[in-house]
Amino acid sequence: MIAVIAILGLIAAVYVICIVAVWRAAGDDAHPVYERYDPARHEFPRDVSAWLEANANALSREGFAVAGDLFRLAPSTTQRVLLIMNDVTGERGMVAAVLGAMGGGGMFVEFTAELADGRALEVSNLGDPRVFAPLPGWTNERLPVVRDPARLLRVFRALVRRRFGAAALAHPDVKGDPGGYLSAATFRQMGRQVDAGYFWLDRETQTFKRTLKGAALMTWKLLPPFKQVLVARLERRAARLLREIGLDGADQRPIAPVTLPDSSTVQTDDSGVALLREAAGETPRPRQGARQAVFVLLALVALNVVLVGVRRGLRRSRPEYHLPAGFTVPGDFDGAVAALERLAGGPSRALMGVAGDGTRVPTGGVTVVVTAERAAGLLQAAHDRFRQRGFLLFRYDRYFGRDTVPVRVGLMPTADPYDLLVRLGTGGRRDRRTPNDVIVWLRALAPDEPFELTGAGVDWFRARFVGKPHDPHALAQRIYEFCPRAVDEELEGNVERLAGLLARGAPLMCEWR
Repeated sequence: MIAVIAILGLIAAVYVICIVAVWRAAGDDAHPVYERYDPARHEFPRDVSAWLEANANALSREGFAVAGDLFRLAPSTTQRVLLIMNDVTGERGMVAAVLGAMGGGGMFVEFTAELADGRALEVSNLGDPRVFAPLPGWTNERLPVVRDPARLLRVFRALVRRRFGAAALAHPDVKGDPGGYLSAATFRQMGRQVDAGYFWLDRETQTFKRTLKGAALMTWKLLPPFKQVLVARLERRAARLLREIGLDGADQRPIAPVTLPDSSTVQTDDSGVALLREAAGETPRPRQGARQAVFVLLALVALNVVLVGVRRGLRRSRPEYHLPAGFTVPGDFDGAVAALERLAGGPSRALMGVAGDGTRVPTGGVTVVVTAERAAGLLQAAHDRFRQRGFLLFRYDRYFGRDTVPVRVGLMPTADPYDLLVRLGTGGRRDRRTPNDVIVWLRALAPDEPFELTGAGVDWFRARFVGKPHDPHALAQRIYEFCPRAVDEELEGNVERLAGLLARGAPLMCEWR
């Protein structure tokens, strides 16, 4: 009993000190300044930009146009926001991405309807619970399963009709000064959080700072087990809303999000990103003054993980995927693509890679979108069938461990894994790793530790070892020397821990930027 009380006390200490760390974090700029995005001056990941533009292009067919393409580089975040408007209906929204300098971030599509009396409705495809204060008359609906922006728009319109009827919507001037509009809207929203008691405005520094109440209420929503409960509630509510308005079912034209490196938080110094970050369900990272305490507490967090570790034994087993009876892969690539589309239950799209100068180039391959759970089963059941016909079936998006997230599965008209990496341009410009570097390293590794490539993208690859590694410690050191980023970020640079994972059958995973 004493041991149980001690463990619970340590866990409580973790929660309390995390709350204090967030409370003491630096404030957010009350008047963030946004620039008009210029690809010649502003560095932003091409695949994330492509995702933003793909959503904006899809909505252009629904009458929307980009009213402002905005960029902001904060000390530890980079963001790009496309403000979109429909001049005929007066509807407005945004397609946004916030990237942390240390990894992580959020990407989403959101529509907003606001009345003159202050009531409003926001509809987005975010998947994390809202951590800011709920506001009277302000409704926020999140539908993470909806990755088709046109379908999300139909959901938004149905909910607007149900909530506001034929009431006239407010039509703010966005086009005149998009950056000023977003900055002013941010200030108003943060002001409402002040009224709710979550923040206070430091007029001397012109920053919004968290109250102790706000820090506590924001932080607990993102700590286990509360976050998991809130996410489950969010998903149930989204499913119920879609059934009620008759828009449940599968997306017709889903746009899968770009895989971003995992990170616990996205640190920011301005309230604009604070709101965008909050949309992605994140609280600010503690600053230097609180970091030592947080590092010490990492060991205590591990106790929490131990207590919930039994969930692995209770978690439902992943259903085994079976190919349809009589399934065959045709010998021509078009026929193989059609076969994959039937397995996925949806259309394929051309797969683009990245050239040495960063430009997007066709690979000759395609992708289909399925849930991560189904992707794992599909690859296990069908990979060999396609390879026997001279085609590589592989996972293109990461999101490992998140079964319900939509991911892309790729099919390439080659059976050579090294050719796949060349076509994709796998590597990292910032880390100075070229596809040729990756291939040379893998060719040298293969005789010592045979492997099979199972996933790849423009900045990562994953492989399954054939049998157990002969020398896990030497292999771990070899991996760390070639691609240290994953080890540094996921395992805090602990090569011995990586060796232990490899000895227990963990896959080879490398990533770059």
